[in-house]
Amino acid sequence: MEVLGRYLIEPFDRFWSEYGTGLEIEPELIRQAHSTIFGELGADKTAPESPAWTKLRPDNLSYHVAHELGHHILRRQGYPKPLYGGQNPAGQDELRIIGDLQELVDHAAIRVILTPFGFNNDLILDRTANGATQGLARSPVPKTNTTWFATWAIRYAELSSELDIIRLEPIENLYQERAPAAAEIGNRLIRIIDNNGCHSSSTALKTMVEARNELGLGNWEIIVQDPITNQIY
Repeated sequence: MEVLGRYLIEPFDRFWSEYGTGLEIEPELIRQAHSTIFGELGADKTAPESPAWTKLRPDNLSYHVAHELGHHILRRQGYPKPLYGGQNPAGQDELRIIGDLQELVDHAAIRVILTPFGFNNDLILDRTANGATQGLARSPVPKTNTTWFATWAIRYAELSSELDIIRLEPIENLYQERAPAAAEIGNRLIRIIDNNGCHSSSTALKTMVEARNELGLGNWEIIVQDPITNQIY
């Protein structure tokens, strides 16, 4: 498999052999780096420039493509999604936290899918850690009981789950200095994920509902939908 003329090295072929058929995605869309798969960072959206991610080192490139396909795997398998349940249109705060909650659960589930294949994403993790360190140092400290506080808590949970101790240390120090309460909620989110798992749509649903409740997002009328039954929680 290739993307914009670059060969996707192993273990991508093994990943595609296991999941590609069930996705029902045309390989040509991958080869084109199309926005159908890669969203706003698809080549048809960034043209005439190629997306920055297409310049990644070969092993990290294979991981990135598999990760993006992972989101499509979850949608095909009926993984839950958070929605805004208010009568008025969702504002920027609600839209941001909906995306944050979605990624918290999706990324945990994608790690379950990709880890057995042994992908390498060291450069991506370096960039994630550096970007987070700079962002946390410059961003306004969140007030408790706000969606911005929830974003910080979710970010802590994600970073703690993705990064090793060395990459995480400066981030941990920033949280303890600037927002220890957000780190504590983040640790509770990690425990929810560890206790329930995200290895199936049903366990992910339980995880997302409990994470929503832990964050107090019901105050902003954030609901969770089970796409399989259309039941709302």
